[in-house]
Amino acid sequence: MLKQFKAIFDEYKLILKDTMPIVSGDTYDSIQADITETSLTVTGRAFIGTIEEGRRPGGRPPISVIQAWIDAKGLDLNAFAVATSIAKKGTLLFQNKDPRYSNPSGVLLDPIPNLIDKLEVDIFKEIETELLKLRAA
Repeated sequence: MLKQFKAIFDEYKLILKDTMPIVSGDTYDSIQADITETSLTVTGRAFIGTIEEGRRPGGRPPISVIQAWIDAKGLDLNAFAVATSIAKKGTLLFQNKDPRYSNPSGVLLDPIPNLIDKLEVDIFKEIETELLKLRAA
């Protein structure tokens, strides 16, 4: 199972690389797998869910984080004003006004059902191979 879980995770990361909005790469790089014989757990930065649903209105996001995002995108914006707007209204994705995505974006979750299907096929093939070996012995 370790081999199959690793292959599925590697494929997931490749899909995300093509579909995920990547600015600095820090959030993408934070996506890791904890793989055991019986499970695959994928984790990422604490706020990775904002890629899927945006950020709700509420406390102002750290201005330093917003400034880093602005710098990485090469934008000419006031970080305080952006953070204040997000605190008041949420992000464009949360407001369902992001021209690139609907809410939820599906970037993180949409690939999973197909990957699970592939994993099931791989597992059944492995079981079949092992049973055939036992039968031949």
